[in-house]
Amino acid sequence: MKYTQKILPFLVLLTTTEASATDGYFAHGYGVKSQAMGGVGIALPQDALAAAANPAGLGLVGDRVDFGVTWFRPQRETQLVDTAGGSKAFDGDYDANDTENFIIPEFGYNRQINPKEPLIYSTPPP
Repeated sequence: MKYTQKILPFLVLLTTTEASATDGYFAHGYGVKSQAMGGVGIALPQDALAAAANPAGLGLVGDRVDFGVTWFRPQRETQLVDTAGGSKAFDGDYDANDTENFIIPEFGYNRQINPKEPLIYSTPPP
């Protein structure tokens, strides 16, 4: 029994396969920095592209101009097995990689109107 408990995790690791996916048309972040951090641009604005996820973040990034390029290369293919109720009518390999590379440009510009104003406004005491 002890031998089985030790070897089972190793066997599970050997039998796992790769799974790759994209968000398709929906970006998990806007801007190279936000994408690299898993889309945290909503809570942690780092560049002028913060307005795409959270316009309030522009108050925290200051005056700046940002340019960037994202290379998007999805691998879209599948293999169908035992389709149409086992009749195998649609079995085969399908490849949708007619266009493999997508270059997505990005540009952001931010200029503060009044940098001396506080970020948090409160009403004065009476």
